[in-house]
Amino acid sequence: MLEAMGGRSKGRRVVVSARRRSTPLAVAALLLVTAGCGHALAWDTFARTMTNGWGRAAPLGGSWVQVKGSPADLSVDGANGVFAIPAANYLSAEQIAILPSVSAQDYVGTFEVAFSDNVDVLGARQGGVVAYLVARYQNTSATGYYRMGLAWDGPSHHLWLRTQNAAGQGAPSDWTIQKDTGIDPANDYPAGGPYWYEVRVQIHGSNPTSFASKLWKLGTSEPAAWMLSGSDPSDLGPQVTGPVGVRASNDLQGSSGFLPYLAHISFTNIALGSLVTG
Repeated sequence: MLEAMGGRSKGRRVVVSARRRSTPLAVAALLLVTAGCGHALAWDTFARTMTNGWGRAAPLGGSWVQVKGSPADLSVDGANGVFAIPAANYLSAEQIAILPSVSAQDYVGTFEVAFSDNVDVLGARQGGVVAYLVARYQNTSATGYYRMGLAWDGPSHHLWLRTQNAAGQGAPSDWTIQKDTGIDPANDYPAGGPYWYEVRVQIHGSNPTSFASKLWKLGTSEPAAWMLSGSDPSDLGPQVTGPVGVRASNDLQGSSGFLPYLAHISFTNIALGSLVTG
């Protein structure tokens, strides 16, 4: 998967788009309730600027803490929390940040994500650029948390919905469900990037834990039905409460190894609420 064209320079790229929207607090609270949430857990609009981290989630959620990766790869540009990640093996390229003060077992979450550049033109033969919400974080081991989100896949050029534990596809203790949505961001945005999408995810229950997710182009209608759903029959992730968070990675590979490509992945309007059941 890919994100932004360029070399391994750590230069920051500000992602600004007329497609971005700002959601007033009262409206956000209403959206959480109508989406099946009992109460708001976290919400971050990233209306601040900083480097070497993401600071304090506002208006709700406490401070972001990076638990894996380099602080130099994180910044906030006044509207977005940005990851800048050189392509590498996913275990070394991945960046994870959590909200330690926000612990939940079940939640519904939404986020807006932008890929700065067209992954399709990079010539990747393997891998992609990914953006996830993290659930039930305990540690960075293979079974230490769940993650739910999307990947811009290099070879297929499509967005894939993917839910998995922390092991990674094909690794021991891996559990993954995924779906090729058939969506090519280059077709959705013929004039070029940034390529904005909205993602909604849900995690619920234990022994087993069930999941659901969907995505759509920002500014268009949300699909009525979940696009990906399933459960982890072997309990290969935590079955208890844990902090929420985000994860991003870039493992695009060409014919001779990882691409000399620095992916810029921008998150905003991260909103999580407790799940209403029964």
